[in-house]
Amino acid sequence: MALATAVVGCAADEASDKDDACATAESCATSDAITNVAAPFTVGRVEKTNYPIILHHGFNASSTNSWSYYGVKQALEADGHHVTVTEVEPFAGVATRAKRLAVFVDRALDEHCTARVGSSETSAAFENCLATAKVNLVAHSMGGLDARYLASSLGYASKIASITTISTPHGGSAIADVGLHFISGEGKFSDAIDALASAFGRTFTEDDLATNTDLHAALLSLSEKNAPAFDAENPDQAGIYYQSYAGVSRAIGGPRTESQQREVLKACNGIYFGTVARADFMALQLTAGSLIVGGLDFAPQDGMVTVEHAKRGNFRGCFPSDHLDEVGQVRKDRPDVYTKFDHLAFYRVLATDLAKRGF
Repeated sequence: MALATAVVGCAADEASDKDDACATAESCATSDAITNVAAPFTVGRVEKTNYPIILHHGFNASSTNSWSYYGVKQALEADGHHVTVTEVEPFAGVATRAKRLAVFVDRALDEHCTARVGSSETSAAFENCLATAKVNLVAHSMGGLDARYLASSLGYASKIASITTISTPHGGSAIADVGLHFISGEGKFSDAIDALASAFGRTFTEDDLATNTDLHAALLSLSEKNAPAFDAENPDQAGIYYQSYAGVSRAIGGPRTESQQREVLKACNGIYFGTVARADFMALQLTAGSLIVGGLDFAPQDGMVTVEHAKRGNFRGCFPSDHLDEVGQVRKDRPDVYTKFDHLAFYRVLATDLAKRGF
């Protein structure tokens, strides 16, 4: 796996006048005093995974909307991987979403074994393949909770080789806790909120998925207050490789001081892909929520999930990205001009790394 190690800049603790004038990613790219910028991920020799890759989306997402994996399926398939993209309820609890995810796992395994043995479902070779084949689950945000529930509570552990989570709120997201204060889960107001969410969902996903809405259950699944109980009920399963990544962004991007760099590196267990001296510019729609997520101590986060709450299993580290950047949205067709983060390179490197691990 080609890894770009952290490059800690020599910026002073007090930003210069030049840094103060750095207001956008484009302007910072030309004015930043830190010029030794490493691309977070560089694609080397590609290796194909033994098992299918399933890209699983999070809350308020589908296979096509602005929270979907932009161009990732195509990039991975071009590298020779077998890829399935899920479509589950955008506004439902983990228990509901995981049941739908199970359908995609079964479908991916059927397709994998059909391609591998070239036989009908009644053949012994096909049945033997199904008995041993597994999938690599790659999940963004809430999708990681679905994957863990699928493995632990729905008995799918034997069908899963690996679970990779990207900024999944394993420790919950404070935004969900705030939302629960306004949605009780009962009464006409809650019903009205669900109806509105369903109507919105129909604009980007299938009708039956949008109709099956339970916003209270979704927020509860994502909340910090529910995280300990979820952990207790869904422990990591033997035989599955669990790993996690976290994005780090900032409402006001630009150069980081040395003390800020140390803070980020500490949160990221000393592992940062790219140049930690350059802070990603957070998407405008995430900045308000980031104030809730980061709290009074401004904990490193991606606008939705703190780094600390994104850690699970083998924590692989952080990279410069907000919650949207992590899936290449909104419609990112090139690497970030300031941080050099390329979401397609990340997923391609991730897939090859899984292959090297035997998955």
